[in-house]
Amino acid sequence: CINSYLERMGPVIRTHHGFIDKYIGDAVMALFPSSAEDALEAALAMHDRVSEWNQRRAQHNYAAVKIGIGIHQGRVMLGTIGEHQRMDGTVIADAVNLASRIESLTKNYGAGTLISDFSWQSVKDKHKYDSRLVDRVAVKGKNEPVDLIEVFNSDVDDLRKLKLRQKAAFAAALDLYRRGNFSDAKNAFLQLAAENAHDRTLRLYLERIERYIQYPPREWLG
Repeated sequence: CINSYLERMGPVIRTHHGFIDKYIGDAVMALFPSSAEDALEAALAMHDRVSEWNQRRAQHNYAAVKIGIGIHQGRVMLGTIGEHQRMDGTVIADAVNLASRIESLTKNYGAGTLISDFSWQSVKDKHKYDSRLVDRVAVKGKNEPVDLIEVFNSDVDDLRKLKLRQKAAFAAALDLYRRGNFSDAKNAFLQLAAENAHDRTLRLYLERIERYIQYPPREWLG
């Protein structure tokens, strides 16, 4: 199963001007030297390829495969590491660690693709993508928090349309949350969740808000 998945992902990455640095279990770390937009286009194409694969898998009663992709850009150091009996080529950088961290967070939001605000700013044709700001996260070793943007073109059509329709209301609810107005934020997110029960991000915020109402944070950064 893993090799079948990787056989489908490799060509997509190369088609979009990327190259694979390493496999980490069932994960792929890929580099896109030209632009974050190449990485974003590759991410959406990877989701399309997985969707096609899942249609074939369903014919054999195999479980659907889901993937989450994190995108970040920055300066990296490319070279070899190891010792005389085993050497590997790899990249080392804070940017690599942050990209991995963002990828791991996709599960929290039920997101197919998350991109850092820094990388999102460099994307020229933003209008091509269905997107929304979903959170601000603290990253180990960084003084400034990082905003995360979800690109949800690859969501199933009904969910994608709901997220688009709710985009302004979601942004308003997120603003209430960031300002620490938890009571009003809870009501706003409840209204959204009543219409869109499959949006994992809405449930995530409702869980957080319940916790913060019960145990108010001493310091609030939003």
